[in-house]
Order: sequence, then structure tokens, then C-alpha cells
Amino acid sequence: MSHNFWKSVQRLFSVPVDDADLANAEFRAFAQQIPLLYFILATNTIAVSSTYAKFGHPWISNYIPGCLCIFFVARAIKWWRLRRTEIPYETKLRLLRTTNKLAFFRAVAATVWDILLFPHGDP
Repeated sequence: MSHNFWKSVQRLFSVPVDDADLANAEFRAFAQQIPLLYFILATNTIAVSSTYAKFGHPWISNYIPGCLCIFFVARAIKWWRLRRTEIPYETKLRLLRTTNKLAFFRAVAATVWDILLFPHGDP
């Protein structure tokens, strides 16, 4: 793949530091939508883990999803509180960057958990 493609992907997932209005709008949108996203992730995690509760090892079917749900709820509460809070621009940028970085690790954690669950499933 070309260098331009990867630059485009990097730009897509980066925080717009050169445009304060865009960064502020992105922050407001995140603050409104992220709590719902985390609620959906927690609900799906609970649904999947309850399906595997009888079949999987307790670490795979209870403890890992429990830790994921605690993380999801904590992040949802944090973003819920930020919805109507005035915070400095630099803090907004830091929060947006942190959220972008955590998205990668959240996706990896969910994928690893799914792979661990896979052998315990049936048709």
C-alpha cells in the first residue's frame, strides 16, 4: 500500500490540533455519544458472557467480561460528566487522544476475549 494511504488513515484517527473549532465540535460529539457507545459495549459483553457462563472457564466467561464492563462503565461515567463541563482546550485534546488510543486497546481486548470464548461455543 502506498505511503499516502497510511497518511490518510493516520489523519482519519488523529485529533485536529490545528483547527480549534473542529476539535471542540469533535469533543462535544464524543461527549454526547461515547456514554451510549460504552453502554452498548457493556450490554453486549454481558449478553455474550451470560451465554457462555455455563460452558467456559470462570476467567473467560466471568472475570474478563466483568473487568471489561467495569472499564466501560467507568469511561461512560467520565464522558457523561464531561457533557456539560467547560474544560480547557488542551484538556479536550488530551481526552480525545486518550480515547483514540484506548479504542485500539479496547478492540484488541474484545477480540482476544472472543477468541478465548470461541472453543467453548457450539452451533
